[in-house]
Amino acid sequence: MKKLVIALAMIASGFMATQAGSVAHAEGQERYRFCTELRGHIQQLAVYREHLKANLRVAFATQNAPAVQKLQQEIQRVSVIIRNMKIVFAEECS
Repeated sequence: MKKLVIALAMIASGFMATQAGSVAHAEGQERYRFCTELRGHIQQLAVYREHLKANLRVAFATQNAPAVQKLQQEIQRVSVIIRNMKIVFAEECS
């Protein structure tokens, strides 16, 4: 009976270790997915910012002051978002 109790305890501890490993693996997959998606969003915003800069050059060329101001504000806003996302990426994904 004592051997049976010990065997059951060993099986239970092995099961718990396996479960802990599964949880750690799932967390690792979740982090990988988060980092991959974050990297994609950063790249998309960088492309958007480049489009804004191209539009800003056109607005300067046509001397459209209201458009220039709005585009400059949007470029600044997007730049701040990208910078913050890069900080999160560096902290969470490195």
